[in-house]
Amino acid sequence: MVTEIIKKLIQLVIIIFLLSISKFSSAIDAEIIWSENIGSKSKIFLNRYHTGVWDAPDLIVESEKLSLLPSVGSDGEGNQVALWVEIQNDGKSKLKYSFLKNKGWNHPLFIPEQQNENLAPVVVYDSFKHPIIFWSSNDGENDDDIFMTRWSSKGWETPRIIHEENNVPDILPEAGMDEANRIWVCWKKINEEKVYIESCRIIFPNGETKEIKKEKIDRRLDNDIKKIEPPTFKFGKSRATVHFPGNRINQSITIRDNKEE
Repeated sequence: MVTEIIKKLIQLVIIIFLLSISKFSSAIDAEIIWSENIGSKSKIFLNRYHTGVWDAPDLIVESEKLSLLPSVGSDGEGNQVALWVEIQNDGKSKLKYSFLKNKGWNHPLFIPEQQNENLAPVVVYDSFKHPIIFWSSNDGENDDDIFMTRWSSKGWETPRIIHEENNVPDILPEAGMDEANRIWVCWKKINEEKVYIESCRIIFPNGETKEIKKEKIDRRLDNDIKKIEPPTFKFGKSRATVHFPGNRINQSITIRDNKEE
């Protein structure tokens, strides 16, 4: 009787070991989100990559208004938010978002209290599993600035500028989390020589920000990109975002498909 129990325990240990090997040897999981104009409709798609295979595309939203520049983020435990820019009838560009709930995407809503022009959104989840959105925005008259909003139990916080006021465009943010679990954000801005340079800041949990050198930011997403097979499908020539749910430091990267249509 004791011998049989020992044999079963050994078999159980072997099974657990084999499963662990399989887990760590499998290809990195990833997702890609992009927009397409099909007929008179704009559609936002999400496609998942698992164990070396791309799944069928998941339709997040379909709209008669132009929808573009999508991004997606997650907390690594299945909770996700997708966001994109929707062009309104009056020409204004507004951010919309949708949470993944019960394996389905919620009806999309607008980020509250936006200005007239809102572009290039990115999303990163902090160590408290709250999504934070960064994007470039202006009122239609002044230069772009980088804004942020954070999700809490009360919804999205009032958007605010994360840098000092200036008279130059601030555009194209990207964001991640450092080894100390602090959120960082970098973006392009024009210097005195009229050349775009990169500016970076750390976002602390209390909302305060601190300028940091670009060299201090750890961005190793190129290694993650090399571990997945390129999509066999086209996602157009506009911007797409590749998201890595298992990478809590560098969560997403923006790419373009430059293939000929």
